[in-house]
Amino acid sequence: MTLRLGWPRLMVFPVIAACTNGPLEPKLCDSLSGSIRSQGYQLDISVDEQGWLRSEGSRDGGVFIENGIQAATLMHGTSQGAAGLGPSGAAGIMIGSLIASKLARSNTRNAMESEAEARITPLRSALDGQCWSAWYNKAIGQALLHNGAAARETGGLVLSIAPDVLLSADARSIRLISEIRLMQGRKAIYQGHVEVFSSPLDCGQDCLTEWARGEGHVLKRELIIVIYETVRILQRDWSTQHFSAVSSAEKTLRYQVGGMRYVERGRVLEVDESRHLFLNLRGWLKSYPISGESSL
Repeated sequence: MTLRLGWPRLMVFPVIAACTNGPLEPKLCDSLSGSIRSQGYQLDISVDEQGWLRSEGSRDGGVFIENGIQAATLMHGTSQGAAGLGPSGAAGIMIGSLIASKLARSNTRNAMESEAEARITPLRSALDGQCWSAWYNKAIGQALLHNGAAARETGGLVLSIAPDVLLSADARSIRLISEIRLMQGRKAIYQGHVEVFSSPLDCGQDCLTEWARGEGHVLKRELIIVIYETVRILQRDWSTQHFSAVSSAEKTLRYQVGGMRYVERGRVLEVDESRHLFLNLRGWLKSYPISGESSL
């Protein structure tokens, strides 16, 4: 289905969740800048009206510790029991124990996903009935225009953006996750994955109510901020050939957004007074607000 909302022409199609086909691999053609200048692009925003807003799991460390203890106990008992068996019997017991350990981890993940779904459901219900496809089209179109990269009604390329929003487990911040492709016919001349964290809300113990207030006024305000940052990063990615001139070393990055702590490997690309931008090991670009708890 194509939805025309006026200039620039914006096309909305049913979306399949980004995780369905596996992680997007970054890609950038050498002739990208020239193609954009000469052909321009139309804009294709794909929004899943039912599933665009999700929540992180609670990251209950106690659950993982308990599973680790159980797995270690199981492995120890298995090794003791297998000592008196032949090679085939010992191998069978070891394989069985590994399967049991894997099932325990799977059950933990399922429990976390169910808990996250239960947390986000009231907020989804409060925001129900709004046309988020149209809202995203307007917001992203305005951000592109602001950055001097407005879509063209007759552009020869198609800029496809699939936005997804993840509420933090403490419900104080959101993360806009965008999978972006610039298509020339059926060929992708650019692929990128950009994640932008919002600044945490000062919302006490009732953050979900704050996000939902005024038909999502606070949520939309924070979304606009991270959309503009996403578009800025996209433009920088294009103009720098995926930050090819940055020679920073890979390191372990520790940062905190609200009450949530994150640790991952990557290379720092930009640091200013308010944000850090880094490239993780998958080639994904991530931007998070600076706080006193963050560490490079």
